[in-house]
Amino acid sequence: MNVGRRALNVGRRRTVSDALHDTSRVLTVGEGESLTYLLPIIRGIEGGRTREIRLEGAGASVNIFGLFVGQDEATLQLDLHIVHAAPNTTSRTLFKGALDGKSRMDVNGVIHIGKTAVGADAMLEERALLLSPDASASAIPSLEINTDDVKCKHAASAGPVDPEQLFYLRSRGLAESQAEALVVRGFLDPVLRRLDTPGWRESVGQVIDELIAAHA
Repeated sequence: MNVGRRALNVGRRRTVSDALHDTSRVLTVGEGESLTYLLPIIRGIEGGRTREIRLEGAGASVNIFGLFVGQDEATLQLDLHIVHAAPNTTSRTLFKGALDGKSRMDVNGVIHIGKTAVGADAMLEERALLLSPDASASAIPSLEINTDDVKCKHAASAGPVDPEQLFYLRSRGLAESQAEALVVRGFLDPVLRRLDTPGWRESVGQVIDELIAAHA
């Protein structure tokens, strides 16, 4: 199912879902506004994509949740920039990928704290689960800080399913395929449960089921 892009505005709260059809896009968050930005990518995308979120007003905030499900030779190359350009702005970014076959994910996340963004608070987390020895991921978070009195954190990881998790689940009587399916869904759940835009969760869930079935 090819799901397009939708946006819902409620007062000073916005939710934007983006399938990365456009090569580049800039979103601006104004004073006191809160944005939830969803990036559920369920098929590979040809060519790189760039997204920039600009926190332009005091007290602006953004929560970014990204998910990539890669199969066969699907690829995702995304440059994600979060710009704090005003005081007391907040950003939280969580991007997760589950990759099988020869799929590849490259996510370069950058948090930029401007000189006027005193009191900024930012967290950037990028995680990839590799379900095939031929799958690969590059998660490169970085910080550009140009003022004092800010809080910034970043984290990244890419690797196979934890064998200790599989061992524990199998010791509880699950088959290996069932145990791996639980691990994959548990890994993606923090992003998946945020997809409350009509049609998104069902579409992504179907692709996850296909990925698990193909890998079993």
